[in-house]
Amino acid sequence: MINDFFLLVVMAGLLFKIDYRLALDTLAVLPGILIVTMIFRKFVRDANRRIRTAIARINAFLQEYISGMSVVQLFNRERKAMDEFEKRNRDNMLAWRDAILAYALFYPAVEFLSFATIALIFWSGGIRILSGTLTLGVLTAFTMFAQRFFRPIQDLSEKFNILQSAMAPPSASSSCWTSRCLSNRIPTPFRSTIHAARLSSATCGLATAGIQGLYLQTLK
Repeated sequence: MINDFFLLVVMAGLLFKIDYRLALDTLAVLPGILIVTMIFRKFVRDANRRIRTAIARINAFLQEYISGMSVVQLFNRERKAMDEFEKRNRDNMLAWRDAILAYALFYPAVEFLSFATIALIFWSGGIRILSGTLTLGVLTAFTMFAQRFFRPIQDLSEKFNILQSAMAPPSASSSCWTSRCLSNRIPTPFRSTIHAARLSSATCGLATAGIQGLYLQTLK
């Protein structure tokens, strides 16, 4: 990633050294690439979160129903379990479909903007060649370096997509998996019930210990 940034800066400096007017035409496409990247970032982040959630739900479902298969068969819930699995599997499919669609639109958009920049360079350079302020050799050399200029941008886009996919699960769960968040979600009556259950279990344990002590003394 650092190599791509370094190559991008070097190529930009070389383009400005060759011809600053054509270099400005080349950099004119960068705002469009940034806008496309921001839009893509939103869609692919949501899709990756949905993918991880769907996979987690499928794994939990399989673990629960396979380990409790005898109970499922006892209560004749095979059909309902199959319907529930199909629903979760469909959610996983839709999440993957949205992620693939986002990637399928992002890369062609970047390619289109790069080709549009090359077309702008030929149009601007052709006008200057006809007016005698630019030579054909300079335009040809500049076009070759301009094509090299977009390669680091495409590599950075791909690495950004990988980073975005890796950062989706922590960003989705960081706001919920805290003790304060989980404790706030438990209603007050339910907390009282939990404390009462703990107290009753402790009391039963003490009573059981006392009964066992009396029984042992009787045997002696």
